[in-house]
Amino acid sequence: VWLNETGRGLVWETQLGGRFGLLKRSNFDEANPRAWQLDVEGGAQARVDPEQNSDLEAVDYRFGMLSTWRRGPNAYKAGYYHLSSHIGDEYLLANPGFTRLNYVRDSVIAGVTHDLTDDMQIYGEVAYAFGHEDGAMPLELQYGYQYTPLHADGLKGAPYFGINGHTREDFNWITSINTVAGWQWRGEQSKHLFRLGLQYYTGPALQWQFAGRNETLCGAGMWFDY
Repeated sequence: VWLNETGRGLVWETQLGGRFGLLKRSNFDEANPRAWQLDVEGGAQARVDPEQNSDLEAVDYRFGMLSTWRRGPNAYKAGYYHLSSHIGDEYLLANPGFTRLNYVRDSVIAGVTHDLTDDMQIYGEVAYAFGHEDGAMPLELQYGYQYTPLHADGLKGAPYFGINGHTREDFNWITSINTVAGWQWRGEQSKHLFRLGLQYYTGPALQWQFAGRNETLCGAGMWFDY
């Protein structure tokens, strides 16, 4: 995602990772679905400064195990995730006065999603870090709404929209707002999803290494969900 930060300039936010199903059970009934799946997730979210020789500023690593259920229009999840945040060497060289944080979270997480229609959902989740270090605090909440049509196959595609709120105890309960909107294409057989769109974010820093800093970002990006 190419973003412009108010008062600073261009930044790149990149993420590589995914969730993989290990075990699954389903009744294969589209009218009244009942299913369960065990997932493993992992990823790295990096921030790069293209105006400073593409220096790596920071990267957050996440790994977790999730159990998910589907009962009709409701889906549930519960599990564990570990997150550790790391500052980039180039950023430290350019900012010798910066205090590096050993920011770590080991959290249990639970959430629920409700289908308003086949294409619209609302959701909420809570995570509690039973292990946390260097600025991390136990509680965080996320909640939001998304419109993502199931039938977006072919060259025509379809529009999408989503808004997410993220409230963190380690920011004195300040809530960040993240909004995305654009156009998407879904593979008819594979169900892989490709999106182009705009993003607007305001609130605590996206990179957890910069805990205590607020930012406003606006830009465009592309995403591929396999």
